[in-house]
Amino acid sequence: MTPSLKFKCNEYEGLIVLSETKKNKAGRPKKFTKEWLDGKAESIPAIMENGDSLAHVAVELGMSLDTLHECKKESELFSDALKRGVTLSEKWWVNLGRDLTNGEVKGNATTWIFNMKNRFNWRDSNKEYVPADLSGCKDNLERMIRIIDLTAKGELSMQDAALYRNLLRSFSDEELIQTMQRVKALEKLANGV
Repeated sequence: MTPSLKFKCNEYEGLIVLSETKKNKAGRPKKFTKEWLDGKAESIPAIMENGDSLAHVAVELGMSLDTLHECKKESELFSDALKRGVTLSEKWWVNLGRDLTNGEVKGNATTWIFNMKNRFNWRDSNKEYVPADLSGCKDNLERMIRIIDLTAKGELSMQDAALYRNLLRSFSDEELIQTMQRVKALEKLANGV
């Protein structure tokens, strides 16, 4: 696209002279240039390391929160600094939660939880732990076979494994030998041998 040229007429010593006029760019020049944002990027983690929010960063940099989010698109360095800052802020709040739990500081747990949910997208887990079903097993031998079977199918969760680790440790050598023999016999049956 070729820019359109504009001329203005001037009279100079009785002659009419045409001169080109320079068209100004529309709108206000950007206050927050990429160079400016890159220069401010290193200060962002320091602002947020004590639990401060993105709104606090925006105020410190003299911009609105909307402008702060727009600036992330202008500078990758600035965007990365904001991400590091949010991580440092979350770390500060997690440490505060730990201190609240241990009784090292006084505070309101409900307020802390709402803060974590709203600022860092924490969510309550709706998954209820249901241990592997060993109810039909008559003895340790059957329990062990069931655990081995679930493990082989990939259906034994890490929580189940931790739960049943002590049970497996309680088996005698004889029970372990019998279990291995039964597993081998079941494998032969399954393979048609």
